[in-house]
Amino acid sequence: MSSEDSTTPTFRAATLDDAPDILQTLEAAFGRWPDFDLEVTPLEHLRWKMQPPDGLQPNNTVGLVGSEVIAVELRWMSLAQLGDREVVTNDGMDQAVDPRYQGRGYSRQLNDAKAAQQQSGELGIDAPSRNERILGSRQRRENPRAERQLSTWVHDFSLRGRLGTRWRNGGAADVLRHLPSTLRPPGGPVASAASSYEVESVERFDGRADRLWAAARGQFDVARIRGASYLNWRYDRRAGPSSRLAAVLGRDLVGYAVVKYSRGTASLLDVLVDPAHPDAAAPLLRQASEDARALGCRRVTAWLPSVHPLGAALSAAGYVEVNQAVPIEFDTPPGSTAQTDLDRFRDEGLRMHITMGDFDFV
Repeated sequence: MSSEDSTTPTFRAATLDDAPDILQTLEAAFGRWPDFDLEVTPLEHLRWKMQPPDGLQPNNTVGLVGSEVIAVELRWMSLAQLGDREVVTNDGMDQAVDPRYQGRGYSRQLNDAKAAQQQSGELGIDAPSRNERILGSRQRRENPRAERQLSTWVHDFSLRGRLGTRWRNGGAADVLRHLPSTLRPPGGPVASAASSYEVESVERFDGRADRLWAAARGQFDVARIRGASYLNWRYDRRAGPSSRLAAVLGRDLVGYAVVKYSRGTASLLDVLVDPAHPDAAAPLLRQASEDARALGCRRVTAWLPSVHPLGAALSAAGYVEVNQAVPIEFDTPPGSTAQTDLDRFRDEGLRMHITMGDFDFV
């Protein structure tokens, strides 16, 4: 066998038995993986990530030289609402080649191996990678995409932080225009309007989350289906430290919020409220901020579409929409035979519920 043949990779579906070798490849490629705090080992996090929710089949690939794992691609499979239909989404997550084998075109071969297989899934919902190697392989693949943006919202806890955010966002004019609201401590005025709702921490979501999603889903044209099964997978403790807050009226779940903490920062991964109970957003957002402040965080950051039912609630709770748009993309997964109309995702009137929690790197 020639030297060239001995380093020609083969590709196959990954299994949980491959997880230790996959982790070794990811850590060799990225150093720290994942790039946020965990309450479990990276191996436990990886095993969680490799098993999709809602009974969907895993869709992960490894590249091998001999019996050694030298390349990996993980994909996130989930269910989504697309208009009045439910579809399977198929999104790229981590992709890596061991540094010893980089520069040989193995990323392209990994992509080609996936695309050559018939892929399940009708829709991809991605945030573009900033990694130059991955960007290069994406450009060569030329997969059609529809590009959109999410808005970034920031809630600073200190007056200095709020003034600084306003200054960076719009200079002196923005500071002066919003000075009264900036000087007023956020959260106080909304308390009386929301006194009928109890906010409690939940370890796991139950069937009430399914009923909440059924009540809320009509507001959106595209969103991952946020039933109890999905929420319990996505916000499992193996995914990273977070608090799961529920707004309860009587015995009914009328809203929830999930906040994740890493390296002294807080991210509002998801928030959803029954449209029949819009005031439930206020105590959820207030409690999320109090929890983050108690842990020493200086601010909470959130992503939402620019037009969203909860935009006004974020503003009332002290969040500021800043000039930091987050690009996202919709596509047909490589290898899928689905005929997805990407033009519908370019429609500015498309009602989306897409948040930080829809992406695996947060």
